Amino acid sequence: MNERLSSFDPIIPSKPLILILGSMPGTESLKKQQYYGHPQNCFWSIISSLKSMTNVPPRYEHRIELIKSCQIALWDVCCQCERKGSLDSDIKEVKPNKINKLLIEHPTIKTVLFNGQGPSKLYHKFFKELPNIKYIIMPGTSPANARTKKQTKIEIWKKQILPLISKEEQII
Repeated sequence: MNERLSSFDPIIPSKPLILILGSMPGTESLKKQQYYGHPQNCFWSIISSLKSMTNVPPRYEHRIELIKSCQIALWDVCCQCERKGSLDSDIKEVKPNKINKLLIEHPTIKTVLFNGQGPSKLYHKFFKELPNIKYIIMPGTSPANARTKKQTKIEIWKKQILPLISKEEQII
């Protein structure tokens, strides 16, 4: 039987430039009440690498401070859904979060990065892309995406994100 699940509130820095969208927190993340809480998910390694950190901060609140310092907002497409396990392919009965409302309320966000194909498919099922925002599908950070090596994922994500946040730092 599928369980009815609820996602987390968004993480939004004061002046977000990028919104990273997942689909729905996995079982381990829901248990810990933390975004990307599975120890094999490389999401926090990617965010740490943006600041040239070799280790992920061990405390979740420090991870949140880190992502905010990169001017990156974080949310999931699903507000609620039914799912058995953690796979995106098992997500059913979706009630989406109000993502386009968030994008309109935060006009500094110019790029949406989907953490894998699943979030992109879910987003496009419920929303139309907004003008003046770039939408990019990134390699999923989940351990389920084992065909792409962790270091390769980190490099691809860094290559996409660093120019966006570096450009803003030059303006300030």
